[in-house]
Amino acid sequence: MFSPYTEVKDPNPEARDSMRVLMGRARENKQFLFLFVNNRLEGNAPLTILSLVSRDGRGILNRTFMLLPIRENGLSRTSR
Repeated sequence: MFSPYTEVKDPNPEARDSMRVLMGRARENKQFLFLFVNNRLEGNAPLTILSLVSRDGRGILNRTFMLLPIRENGLSRTSR
């Protein structure tokens, strides 16, 4: 659909807002949250994730959230 996955091709503000809400709730409740972001959502998963953490200027990515690179066939070696 979006191949090659080199850029965000169809931004999805509703999905981004929903993920931010979930992230905020997890932070408030001091809970773990796992969000699975796929290239098929907007065209480039890493850029989608960066948009989530950079929107408010101060960033919401800290020790509470950890990014794990995912391959089509499972976790990459660097994330284990």
